Amino acid sequence: SREGIALCPETAVCLGALEVLLKEGKIKPTERIVVFNTGAAQKYPEAVREQLPRVDCTKSIEWEKI
Repeated sequence: SREGIALCPETAVCLGALEVLLKEGKIKPTERIVVFNTGAAQKYPEAVREQLPRVDCTKSIEWEKI
């Protein structure tokens, strides 16, 4: 799948730390954890590895495809 969440690097670090804490048993898999995505991935366009299609702003939005 090519779907995902546009995480900023700051939030990605938090998710990485969460994985480590789960692996070490400091957080149980049954616990509810909240990680805030405090930034915007759009601030880091250099992190996108593939060329994304351009949006034609003159066409109507096809909401059902989103």
